Amino acid sequence: MKTPIDDEGDSDGAEFFRVYEEYAKNLRTWFIAYGVGAPVLFLSNESVAKKLASSHAAPKIVAYLLAGVSLQIVLAMINKNVMWACYWSSRYPEEAAKWRFRFAHWISGQYVIDVIVDIMTITFFGIATWGSYRIVVGAI
Repeated sequence: MKTPIDDEGDSDGAEFFRVYEEYAKNLRTWFIAYGVGAPVLFLSNESVAKKLASSHAAPKIVAYLLAGVSLQIVLAMINKNVMWACYWSSRYPEEAAKWRFRFAHWISGQYVIDVIVDIMTITFFGIATWGSYRIVVGAI
């Protein structure tokens, strides 16, 4: 059974995967830090906190930030479980024929899931940031 790093023995493919893996970790860390850090930053500045608290848009902004963080957590959970199933079926090849392990291998090849979730996260964070900016500068 092939793993993502095997890539038919292609050492360049393995190196590409390692670089991708590092970027993926960094991006997810930035997403979580932003989604958690932005509200902390907003609340730590008294004048910004007052403006946000008095705005009708504040709950939506918080919801967008939480949605972005939640998406990344769900994606990490999916990837963790899929990789466990791929690992397990590689250690126990007799298990690989079961539907859940075949499904996990199929999901592991669906890179578009990561792309869509990342784009949604960026979009949610962008909406929350733009809304916060508009409140702080008095546009809302």
